[in-house]
Amino acid sequence: MKKGWTVLFYICSEDQETRKYSDALIDLLLKTRPAEHLRLLSFVSTFENDSADYLMGKLYKLEYDPDKQTRVLITVKDYQRVDPGNKSVFKKVLQTVVEKDLMMERFLLFPWDHGAGFGIFGGDPRMPGIDNLWGMADSNPDLENIDNAGAVVELKVITNRFSAASRKLFLTGFVKDQVDLIAGNQLAAEAMQKKIEVRMLTCIDMNEVLNDLKIKVDLMIMLNCWMQMLENGYEFSKSVRLIVAAETVNFFAGYDYEGILSLIVDDAAAEPERIAAYAVDSLPNLYEKNPVWTERLNELVVSAVRPAAIDDVIAALSNICEDLRESIKQNGTILRDIRTSAVDLTFNYFIDENGNIDNSQLDCYIDLVAYLSMAKEKNLVSNEKLNALIYANRAFIINKCPAGMQDPGKASRDDKYGYSVYHPCTTDDFDSVYCEYFYTSKRSRLSRTPWGSFLSEFKNIKPAQ
Repeated sequence: MKKGWTVLFYICSEDQETRKYSDALIDLLLKTRPAEHLRLLSFVSTFENDSADYLMGKLYKLEYDPDKQTRVLITVKDYQRVDPGNKSVFKKVLQTVVEKDLMMERFLLFPWDHGAGFGIFGGDPRMPGIDNLWGMADSNPDLENIDNAGAVVELKVITNRFSAASRKLFLTGFVKDQVDLIAGNQLAAEAMQKKIEVRMLTCIDMNEVLNDLKIKVDLMIMLNCWMQMLENGYEFSKSVRLIVAAETVNFFAGYDYEGILSLIVDDAAAEPERIAAYAVDSLPNLYEKNPVWTERLNELVVSAVRPAAIDDVIAALSNICEDLRESIKQNGTILRDIRTSAVDLTFNYFIDENGNIDNSQLDCYIDLVAYLSMAKEKNLVSNEKLNALIYANRAFIINKCPAGMQDPGKASRDDKYGYSVYHPCTTDDFDSVYCEYFYTSKRSRLSRTPWGSFLSEFKNIKPAQ
């Protein structure tokens, strides 16, 4: 395999706002200086035109043209009618990269678009009958001869009635009770009866594909929101060397792509740790240069982690779970109160159909160390065991851009330690399709550790009398 870097941007651009930023990203990437040791690629899925009723995908090579003194887009392969959230599509794209001899010694993967903790792109199973408005069945990743293709047409007509911002939220599942928005609409009712079945591209799916193809990702830099979760680090512990991602929401300000690629152009032997550190360290300057994004920096926590070091973190957490489970036996309501007071990282992010903030349905991502620190203050977790976890984190978290949520009463710059964990709180949280789909033993590796046993017992804490 040739020495150097393959850099692949895996882009889903399914609405006008996303398309605006993805187009700007491609324009920026085309300005990347030439280097024999850099294979710059992008897979872009988007609507061919405004009247199209399905997504098309193209894998491009961004190759330098000396006559034009810039890079140009060269189509490597067309993928007709694709769902980028389908792991079969992800697998086909990576297979093409390998088959076309575009994979170099080092591999940098940029998943780019929306995300929701356990996976990237759209797909919210809380929406009855529909997991993803633009997707189709796993067994038919290219939508050839699909009987329910008409449902996509109907749904696109429906969503066009919303503003671009509302449509973005609607498409990615970030609106409470989405079905209520289209209740009584016959087209919607017919579409839901067809039960379009598609998942978001989960980290479990991505890891399975990487393992199947025997591809090792040296560095994955994720634009998608809430992706720096303990669950995801655990899934990627064998397939991804380093992950840069947001513990919080992320924004289309993205990363300093020009600076990241310049490190590679200038040094074929650039180490993944150096690139990951730069991706994190350059964020404040990137946000402060653009007034549109400057104030958003206070909502952002991005870290770089080393998944291979996660076993010690899991071991330390497993020891802590002994204390947590004992505290449930003694007085579980205290622990439940602590969980209720923990900052949900999706707090103040969801909106209702009127555009108002709606915190009635959150995704239950919390900062693990912040939560356990509160438990320690109530003598529910031993200081020794918590310190063991913090010590293990030093090998797992290699860099962090520390910032806090906007609400000073809820969080500060000091209570985000670099990664989150999924921790349902209420009975409804535990009984939700969201929990069932993403966290059952069939889906989450972490759920099969003592942490999963702890959560099962937490669910059964009786209300205070």
